[in-house]
Amino acid sequence: MPAGTWTGDRINAFTGIFDGNGFSIDGLYINRIESGSQGLFGALWGAAVQNVILTNAEVTGDHYIGTLAGLVVYESVITHCWATGNVKLKSGSGDAKSGGLIGSVSTDSRIDQCFSGVNVNAGRRMQVGGLVGYLRGRGHDTQLTNSYSHGTVTGTGYKQGNLLGDADASRVDKCYSSGNGKALIGFNWKSPVITNCYWDKDKGASSSSYGGIGKTTDQMMQQATFVDWDFDEIWAINEGQSYPYLQWDISYILGGLFDALVADVIEFVQDESIENILLVTLDMVLQKLMDEAEVNNVAAINSLQAFINAVEAQSGREISQENANNLIETAQQIIGMLQY
Repeated sequence: MPAGTWTGDRINAFTGIFDGNGFSIDGLYINRIESGSQGLFGALWGAAVQNVILTNAEVTGDHYIGTLAGLVVYESVITHCWATGNVKLKSGSGDAKSGGLIGSVSTDSRIDQCFSGVNVNAGRRMQVGGLVGYLRGRGHDTQLTNSYSHGTVTGTGYKQGNLLGDADASRVDKCYSSGNGKALIGFNWKSPVITNCYWDKDKGASSSSYGGIGKTTDQMMQQATFVDWDFDEIWAINEGQSYPYLQWDISYILGGLFDALVADVIEFVQDESIENILLVTLDMVLQKLMDEAEVNNVAAINSLQAFINAVEAQSGREISQENANNLIETAQQIIGMLQY
């Protein structure tokens, strides 16, 4: 069962503080197609959740569905969380209020510096988003800020968007999406405030009247496109090569380093030796992570340290094929943890 369930009040909802400390949960599996309020957390009420990473999640349900949380209410705050995987919704045509990361957010709750690589199979269901399904203000200051989605929402229903399904009198600021077929936001109701938001119109919908500005893929990889975004403290970009990413997430801080690392290991194996330069480079990377990452991905750093130790153990002597394979496998595991 999810942590916290929805019964219409706070009695069974999760009301505490949860800090994932950058560890990842791989393979979360929920298959309750007739049920609502499904995710790692079914319902949050006045709660705080941060630094949670979900990889390869598979969640199936009816309404209020998300990999991280189904329903988020009453001044709950979610920061520095992300997920990859798939969400599948029960067939039908009604409101689903479901998303790749979070289903529904309301009543002065806030989502900040989060992202989703989750693909959502929405069918004809409504209020479905790649990151959040439904963001409701209506007399409350409910916000989605500094967040993005690379996932794609597939379906033919109304109110479907690759970032957000329905912005209902809420605030959305400095967000983007880069998924296929759809625009940033599927619908806006009761005059939401949507500012400094964008989507990739080469991959997604060519136009939309529901908020955000469509840009080409090339434009989405230029810092100048993102007006008033904080590239000093919050965002970063590899100019001309990547979409913007959040500085706290070391999977992007490292970029393609570990792809090159695997190639280096293979090369050294062929030479039947390990060079000191590789050790120095790895140590420098580890130190950079520990010094500069605002939120350390502890699991990834520990894996990197284990890799360094394994290389050091083989330094200065020939490597057996078994040991070489172990080194390569470890490096590839690190890649999987740091990139999606």
